[in-house]
Amino acid sequence: MTPDAIRSAIMNTFCSSMATLAPIEKPNHPFLDPRPKSLWLRPRILMGSSFVGELGEGGVGVRTGSVFCSIFDMPGNGLLASNAAADRIEKTFRKKDVGGVRFKEPSTNDHGLDPNGYNNVVVTIDFDTWIGES
Repeated sequence: MTPDAIRSAIMNTFCSSMATLAPIEKPNHPFLDPRPKSLWLRPRILMGSSFVGELGEGGVGVRTGSVFCSIFDMPGNGLLASNAAADRIEKTFRKKDVGGVRFKEPSTNDHGLDPNGYNNVVVTIDFDTWIGES
C-alpha cells in the first residue's frame, strides 16, 4: 500500500466511526474551535519503516507506522469523557484489519494539560501493511 492509501483507509474509518463522538481536527482542513463545548479529536498518522519481510521467495515488503489520536477536553471537565473517547477509539482499531492496514494493541496515556490548558489524552496504535497491495 502507498502512504496515501494507508492514510485514506485510516482516516475514512476514523472519521466514520468517531463523527458522532466529537469534532475531528483533520490535517489540511479548516477546524472550528469547539469551545466552550466538550472534547475534540486530533488524529495524526506517522509512517514508519519499510522493509522486506521474510515471507515467500525473496521476501515481501512491509510498511509500519503509528496512529496518534490526541483527545482534548476543556479544563475543569476531568478525564471521564476523554477516557470514554479513548476506550471507543481503542475498541474501533484494536487488532483489526482496516482496508489492508493491520492494527496492533493500542495504548492510552494521559499527557496532562497542553500548552493552551486543555486536558490531553493520547491513544497510540501501531500498524503494518503489505507494500504493493491495495
